[in-house]
Amino acid sequence: MTLPRPSLIAILVITISLALWSLEPAAADGIAGTRALLFWALHIVVLLPLLYLAQSFILWLQFGKWLVPVATVALSGLVGALAFTPFAMVIDRLFAASNDAADNGPLLFRAAGEFLNFIFPVTVIWLLVNARQLSRLSVPRLTAIAEPDAAGLTPDEKSFWSLVPATLGHDLVALSAEQHYVRVVTAKGDTLVLFAFGRALAAVERFDGMRIHRSHWVRLVHVADLSGTTRDLRCRLSNGQILPVSRMQAAPLRAKLDARRMSAIASQGDELRT
Repeated sequence: MTLPRPSLIAILVITISLALWSLEPAAADGIAGTRALLFWALHIVVLLPLLYLAQSFILWLQFGKWLVPVATVALSGLVGALAFTPFAMVIDRLFAASNDAADNGPLLFRAAGEFLNFIFPVTVIWLLVNARQLSRLSVPRLTAIAEPDAAGLTPDEKSFWSLVPATLGHDLVALSAEQHYVRVVTAKGDTLVLFAFGRALAAVERFDGMRIHRSHWVRLVHVADLSGTTRDLRCRLSNGQILPVSRMQAAPLRAKLDARRMSAIASQGDELRT
């Protein structure tokens, strides 16, 4: 999983907090003004990372095999809400929020009441946060086809290629993590799939490629050239796409590309001699 940029997180926290503050849900009864805004902001600051972790957990459990993407995201919202329950109870206590359903009775009963109070809004919020990516996902399975030599595919490969439209082919160029989604780029185009980035890397191990950045993997045969310094190295691909290369991967990437060039030169020499 790769978390979104800090600027995006800040926008999400501010937008959702202001929306909840203006709606004045019953959970904030007795809290007014800027204190209420801080109350909701604290909720969102704690909740968002838990939702991202829940999404990654669901994807690693491979629920995508049985659920459509919208259902996977909704389930992540439910799991995230469950994980958030004890934190919500602590925040309520800190702000002395009044919630009759969760103020009395045994701890387990209060926790259940707290969970039931926000499971629906949390799931809706998470679906809204993911709405843009969900709307851009390719239609899976109906237009997808596994790699050639399907009999030799690993489970990760089968799951991964089942989400990639057949029209894109299998001439893989690059993979890029977009939060808990993966941008799959082939020589014919690209698509967005709901898949764990770590599992996607495992699914493309048969290709001669390399992870050049925490969010990017490239197939070496499609690397056109490198530009910039080690501190700010850029990788240009055969389709014109330019991706950043992390400082730690700059030297290994140069070494692999040099080895490929030397191998190609040696092969040409052998052909000339024969």
